[in-house]
Amino acid sequence: MPRLIITIFIFFIAISNSYSQYSEPENYTSIGLQIGFFNFSSGERHKGAPTIRPSFHQKYSRTFTLVADITFCFVKNGDSYSTQNILALGFKFKPKQNEGFYLKPGVGLLFAESSDDRYIPTLDFGIGHEFSISSKFDLFAEAEGYLVFPYGFAYSVSAGTKFKFK
Repeated sequence: MPRLIITIFIFFIAISNSYSQYSEPENYTSIGLQIGFFNFSSGERHKGAPTIRPSFHQKYSRTFTLVADITFCFVKNGDSYSTQNILALGFKFKPKQNEGFYLKPGVGLLFAESSDDRYIPTLDFGIGHEFSISSKFDLFAEAEGYLVFPYGFAYSVSAGTKFKFK
């Protein structure tokens, strides 16, 4: 499993470096914070829960950004809460340079707090829109779907802000 994660990470870095060479450069780093809602689409036990998602963004060009984020989800089980965290690595791709709409494919790991503390791979796909407020701040909204192997499908909707280090 660790080899698969390292291979996928290297794959994303290779794609980002090769793609950024063929488009107009616009390099900067930013950090973001989102709040939202997470839910599994199957199973009676999962009723959805609020999430907090800090993220790291490395923008390589006007159309391509590498993104790493971790979703902290607190699920109520009876009288107690458990966590389900997703560590994801992906990229944002804007089909048109000057629009805020983007696609966000990626891969991740679901860390399910249970009796056996499992690490479950996920395949992620999202869409979002960024709204530039100033040269340092953006607001954005996202909707993401997670294919959680072999348990089914989960989804999340969130909104947040990011700070650019230019």
